[in-house]
Amino acid sequence: MQERAFIRIALSQAKRLQCIGYHLLFVLFCATFRLYSHESCRLQNRAMEELASLYRKTLKERIITLESARERLQAGEADVIEIIRDIVHKLKGSGSTYGYPEITSKAEAIFEADQEIPVDRLDALLAVMRQVAFDEDSSAS
Repeated sequence: MQERAFIRIALSQAKRLQCIGYHLLFVLFCATFRLYSHESCRLQNRAMEELASLYRKTLKERIITLESARERLQAGEADVIEIIRDIVHKLKGSGSTYGYPEITSKAEAIFEADQEIPVDRLDALLAVMRQVAFDEDSSAS
């Protein structure tokens, strides 16, 4: 009974704060303390679904930023490379964490390129990001 009350409190706090970090912390907490009852598993699954939904929302902002950076890159602005590499590095780490390994693999292909940003690879990443962010039925794999 205490487990159920704690889980409900933790999940409601995470939802209230609308913060991906708190949702992830909730899931990790349950896994760490082996809260494997039927109720906790159901709530963990719901938390992971909400995490994936929040992640898709954050992708929309990153798409706008990357599209703008891509235009600047095409215009020959060299200083934009670091902006792109920073975003791509974050996507490389977060894609699989939230259930979208294709984002991770596309981002990794860009990040592992030397100093230049391969535009075709950036376009491929943007296509996957759009598919995940704007497909309302998209769910983590």
